[in-house]
Amino acid sequence: MIQQKNLEAAIDRWRKVLGAARVLTQPSTIKRYCRNTAGAERRVSAVLQPESLTEIEALVRVAGEYKLPLYPISTGHNWGYGSASPVTDDAVIVDLSRLSGIDDSEIELGLITVEPGVTQGILRDFLDQHGHPFLVPVHGGGPNCSLVGNALERGYGIPASPDDTTAGARLCRHGRPGLPPTRDRTADHADQPVRTLL
Repeated sequence: MIQQKNLEAAIDRWRKVLGAARVLTQPSTIKRYCRNTAGAERRVSAVLQPESLTEIEALVRVAGEYKLPLYPISTGHNWGYGSASPVTDDAVIVDLSRLSGIDDSEIELGLITVEPGVTQGILRDFLDQHGHPFLVPVHGGGPNCSLVGNALERGYGIPASPDDTTAGARLCRHGRPGLPPTRDRTADHADQPVRTLL
């Protein structure tokens, strides 16, 4: 059980770092973060919404000083793998969904780097807007699910073809390394390789 005075002092400091609008303490807002598919009920102390690495570092320093448990989430929409609900009571949720940058500087290699808030839908839009001819490694969680969250929770991606299991993330590669490139099996495109982001 956390000490209430420590929580209150930390919330004051977090508001100075993030601003009051990104330190959520209202019960109705916190309740949305506690929904999950397991039916578990959790007490959540607060929700923090950082927008940069600098802010995350500051939040972690404050939590360490006051001995408060943090529970990071990417988007909290990976239903069935944990959602946004913490695994223990009294945690402070760190919602990383506002970090949604995509670095495509290595796209010619089929590699991208994504921040935790990048979802299947955001990546698909990005690829379309920039004319990149790649498939997004999707799963049944829907377009609002984080790619990083799915990878870290050992989720899976539906491959471009039955033989292609190399879809994953730069941080945590899924599939079997060393597989040869997979080819599209449709008659119209038999000579074009299927391109799936790694």
